[in-house]
Amino acid sequence: MRAIATLFAGVVLFFSGTSALPLADIEDVEPDYSVQSTSFDGIPTIDLEPVVSLTDDGHLSKRRDALDLRDAVTLYWKQNKANAILQVEYLGENELVINMDDFGDVLENVDCSPPEMSLDFKDRESFEAAITKWNWVNENENRHFIMFVNHPKCGPDHSRTPFNITDVDYDEERYITYLTAHELEYSRAIHDGHLRIETTAAPTNQTNNGYSTTLSKRIDISKSFSLKKDFTTTMIDTGDATSGLSLACTDCGTDGTINVALDVKISWFKIKHVFIEYGATNALARVNLALNSRGDLVARQAGTVEFYSYTIIGVNIPKIGGLSFGPSMGAGWAVGPIKGNASMTWGATAQLTPVSNTKICLKGCESSSEGWQVEWIKTPPSATAHLSAGLEVSTYLKIAAGAYVFSTGYEAGIALKAPQFKATIDATASPEGGACGNPDSRFGINTDIEVGAKMFAYIGKDHEHPAKEFNFFEKMVDLYDQCFVIS
Repeated sequence: MRAIATLFAGVVLFFSGTSALPLADIEDVEPDYSVQSTSFDGIPTIDLEPVVSLTDDGHLSKRRDALDLRDAVTLYWKQNKANAILQVEYLGENELVINMDDFGDVLENVDCSPPEMSLDFKDRESFEAAITKWNWVNENENRHFIMFVNHPKCGPDHSRTPFNITDVDYDEERYITYLTAHELEYSRAIHDGHLRIETTAAPTNQTNNGYSTTLSKRIDISKSFSLKKDFTTTMIDTGDATSGLSLACTDCGTDGTINVALDVKISWFKIKHVFIEYGATNALARVNLALNSRGDLVARQAGTVEFYSYTIIGVNIPKIGGLSFGPSMGAGWAVGPIKGNASMTWGATAQLTPVSNTKICLKGCESSSEGWQVEWIKTPPSATAHLSAGLEVSTYLKIAAGAYVFSTGYEAGIALKAPQFKATIDATASPEGGACGNPDSRFGINTDIEVGAKMFAYIGKDHEHPAKEFNFFEKMVDLYDQCFVIS
């Protein structure tokens, strides 16, 4: 693309989107746009598996205070290059939390047969430490603590299950603790929480825009993927050898990467705010078209075509939530009337600002956007023979996302309708010369081609019929308005 940008450096056009400003039409979105959903029906998913906490250097950690009851813990999941971090916090004076992953190496055996959980310790030192630290729950009948357990005898394989512990008893001869334990759903176990899923190594001490080891009280699910795809396709081909027309996408495609995130604030076991966030890096849509006309087309014809559509495999944390999303690209077109036997090619590339971000609020927050400036790189038109035609082509690229947390689902997306072409082409003839203002030319073609873009976010499953839509920009500008010589 750098070579193309240099070649047409003198003919780039700019559209301006919003810049770090709230979207005025949904500053505080109500009502709740959630849908009922507990899974990704019909979509293949990757289930992340529990792993032991990672230290800053990426090695497994074994803390000396692993048996301590705490007011916050961090849980980790991983599968292939994706991983997840969940931070939970318990602020009440009678509630604490512990993660079995932190002390599982000192256990000989685990049994979660209701109504109690038994933990067999390997040595007296660890057993006595548990007595000292866990007897806190026995000192007040209102006290309890949550224990997150990853063990095949306490739930499905490769999963982590929360239990509510209300009493602890001990067998001092055999180093066994007996805990009165009741399994909980995650929606009942997370007092306040922050979850993040990503495809790179998880940072551990980010602050400000990231997350920190102190709870930021939100859920943030993200995954990035490439938009790179090149293709050619025929949009319309009608008629016969003597009369008809064809319109083809001869060099089309998309490029760049997109990041999609679901952010949910949980407070006192309830979802307080929800937004879906998009980040685009070096994104573009390229469309180069070829029109071939055979004879005259009196009636105007119109239609739609989908170039590609696919769903990225979903990333799922069992019992908690997940995210699935994918791109699609297509076009709508209208042609006619057309006169002449001729062909014409033209095109443009809509290139977004190197980095753009959008936050689509679904509940209890404000939407915002920054970036989304469009730079046009155009392919000059070329025509053969006489041609008069009216033509409109509007291509779109959309990224649709579906997510769920607990039993609640969410759907939203962003869409770029670009390039949008409106073309009027008229043949001109001057037998004595002077076509297109050139005294030596008898035939020419007047071209008036506009190109435009509409960038918007939407709430719902379909960008054409959304529950809510709001624009970043919508504008048409002249791409070409000139006459060029045929002969």
